[in-house]
Amino acid sequence: MRLLRILAGLVGGIVVFLLAIVVLAPDTAVRLLAGRAVAWSGIEAEGLDTLDLSLTGGRISGGPLSFGKGAGPPARVGQFRADLDARALFAGRIVVEELFLADAHAELAIDDQGRARLNGIPLGPSAEQGARAEKQEDGGAPLPAIDIARASLEQVRVDLRRGSGPSFPLLLDHLRLSDLSAQTPDV
Repeated sequence: MRLLRILAGLVGGIVVFLLAIVVLAPDTAVRLLAGRAVAWSGIEAEGLDTLDLSLTGGRISGGPLSFGKGAGPPARVGQFRADLDARALFAGRIVVEELFLADAHAELAIDDQGRARLNGIPLGPSAEQGARAEKQEDGGAPLPAIDIARASLEQVRVDLRRGSGPSFPLLLDHLRLSDLSAQTPDV
């Protein structure tokens, strides 16, 4: 009988421990994974401690945070929220059902060869093609493709720069977009 009580206590303790991990660990885990992901990609980021994850809602949110790579000022995001498609995540794809972005400032630079960078972070097909060489040079890796079903942007400023020319500010008070996909061919 004593052995049965010890076994029941041990099983109960393990169950309580696992429940505590499931309830308390998601935010800590997402902050740790985000920190590792940006470090692995060679991106410098601040504000990852503001990230919040809801397992039941499939939502990640946070802000303020900043990020960038290399010289120049980092991009800044005051607040963001992304509702993720869990089924797509399990299939190895990142699909954002709804994205909200507010109070943001970033620089999009396109060099003379047509390669785009967001505050120093390579974007698009040129980022994927040059990723192997860049990974060998600085230890970074390309960012995965992300599909976005709906996006809402409020109070966003993007400084557009082509080559070594001057930058042109694009100010968005409120913008809604839909069906943004890395799979969509250019027309």
